[in-house]
Parts: sequence; structure tokens; C-alpha cells
Amino acid sequence: MIEHFRKNAKSSALFGTDSFWEGVDIPGDDLEVLIIYKFPFAVPTDPVFVARSRLYRDSFSEYSLPAMIIKLRQ
Repeated sequence: MIEHFRKNAKSSALFGTDSFWEGVDIPGDDLEVLIIYKFPFAVPTDPVFVARSRLYRDSFSEYSLPAMIIKLRQ
């Protein structure tokens, strides 16, 4: 999909989910607009997320928010 987008960037739109948050780089003018409709927070009912959240006094600002920012920067 990425290669097709790069070859046809002027007439293509690329829609991605969690799989496009990491490891995709489209340098130059091929990518003109990036729309993020939802910030990449973890699912709050995920058992791993729940277990790790219990390690913090304020799990949102100390765990969830920093993890989302790291993912967003990628």
C-alpha cells in the first residue's frame, strides 16, 4: 500500500489505523495533509493497561498521557 501511495501520491489517499503509527515514513512532498481524528490512547479496559495503571498514583497523567504522546510523536 505504501509503495502504491508513493507512486500515485497526487491522486491517492491513504487511510490507516494503528498499523500506520509506527514504521511508516513518507518524506518530501508526497504527504501533504495528515488528519488525526482520534488521539492514540490505549484502551482503558485492556488488562495490561489496567495492571500498569495501578502502579501510578495518577495513572492518566503519569502513564496514559505520556504513552499517547510517545506514540503520537512516532
